Amino acid sequence: MIVFTAFIFISSLLQVTESTDCKARRELQRANSDVTAPGYYEVQCDTEDENTYLSRQCWPSTGRCWCVDMYGETIPNSHVNPGQPPINCTTFGHCKAAELELLKGLGERKAPPPGAYMPQCDEAGNYAKTQNWYSTGQSWCASINGNKVPGTITGPTETAWDCDNLPACLAKEASLAHLQVEGIYPFGLDRPECNGEGKFQAMQCHGSTGHCWCADQETGEEKEETRQGPGEGLPNCSEVKLLAKSFDEETASACQRLHNTQMEKLNSFDQPLLGFWTVSCEDDGSFTPTQCHPSTGHCWCVDEFGTEISGSRSTPGAPRVPCLKKSPTCADKKQEVDQEIEEYFFVGMFTPECEEDGSYKPKQCWGSTGQCWCVTRSSGSEIAFSRRGPTEKPDELDCTKLSSPPPMRLAEVRDDPGSDDEGETEPVKGTSTALVAIIAILACVLILVLVVGAVMYRRRRSNEGEDNNCNRSRNKNVPYQRNFDDLHI
Repeated sequence: MIVFTAFIFISSLLQVTESTDCKARRELQRANSDVTAPGYYEVQCDTEDENTYLSRQCWPSTGRCWCVDMYGETIPNSHVNPGQPPINCTTFGHCKAAELELLKGLGERKAPPPGAYMPQCDEAGNYAKTQNWYSTGQSWCASINGNKVPGTITGPTETAWDCDNLPACLAKEASLAHLQVEGIYPFGLDRPECNGEGKFQAMQCHGSTGHCWCADQETGEEKEETRQGPGEGLPNCSEVKLLAKSFDEETASACQRLHNTQMEKLNSFDQPLLGFWTVSCEDDGSFTPTQCHPSTGHCWCVDEFGTEISGSRSTPGAPRVPCLKKSPTCADKKQEVDQEIEEYFFVGMFTPECEEDGSYKPKQCWGSTGQCWCVTRSSGSEIAFSRRGPTEKPDELDCTKLSSPPPMRLAEVRDDPGSDDEGETEPVKGTSTALVAIIAILACVLILVLVVGAVMYRRRRSNEGEDNNCNRSRNKNVPYQRNFDDLHI
């Protein structure tokens, strides 16, 4: 009986709970405790729904009360002793508690430092499902206690996940995220293995038991007669679900034609091919900026032609490189900065100046620093050596002739690198500034070497002359010294 009770207790700790375990926990308390003992505490459940915790829990023998979440976990900094004003636990959740902790020590203004991450809370005071760090452009899905859902972190140029409608596998990850303690899950917890699209991997394994089985990639349901125990080998889950969608070759884009070719190749094999990768295309037919291999977990960025960008590949578990889909316009950047200023009352932040069409104005100025500089209209990149400080007359800076960086190449410049028409190419006239600088440095080094060599040569000749004079004087004095010695004898 004791072993059975312990097994039930451990299973209840490891079991994924939503908000329907208050009654079960209360029954476990009664089965494992003496309810007549002085100071006995029992979890309080909602009278209308006994499977739901009351948001405010109290210990009658001590008079102390605190707030709990939907899983019965205590909200930090929510304990109230007898005589203290009560806390409204219906709106005081993990997020509000963390927000109060972050604002401690910031003074009367309670303004966070520029660029700091501030959590977004829902109506119940818990963490909102979607969290954004505006100064970095990162987004992710979070549990009610603020734990990040693995696989949902996106960069500033990636499409953020819809945290209210996650794919099945990531949705299961989200239901387990609240169990993390400093990023570590409870021992023995059965977590799903998801691919880059948020779907289930074809093969699922339980690390604690050593069992592996094949699963439906859409629902995660275990396929019958595929489970293998420890020592029985891995199940053959190489069955690839072929995409029924095909594209018309006459109107298909390069990405769609590659997809059709891959499907034809895959269908040519008699046996299912393990680890086959298929290209991912956008709705408009272009290559998806982020390509992932579900079997290996590797992800990488591609250009508009589908070619992998060097240095962009990430391994499983490593942070992904943000893949640029479309450069944000000046209007987009200005809207993002204005939102930060309005939300967090940041003072002195730089706000870009935009044209009516959403592009950058050639001249940008930062009022709080007094600096001005020239930028490119399309991307807003600063043009080298154009920045002027407050003492360098920034108001007189003319950026109309510096709308793009000056050419720094000696080779021919071609608008279309793949064009075969040689008549349209024009060489860049003039010599590169960098090359002139290198030649000047080499000339200076050569002159310095010649001067140092000449000085060393003259010193050497001078030293040789002095040595000859010394030798001559010694030869003259030697006979005289001998004669003196003879007289002394």
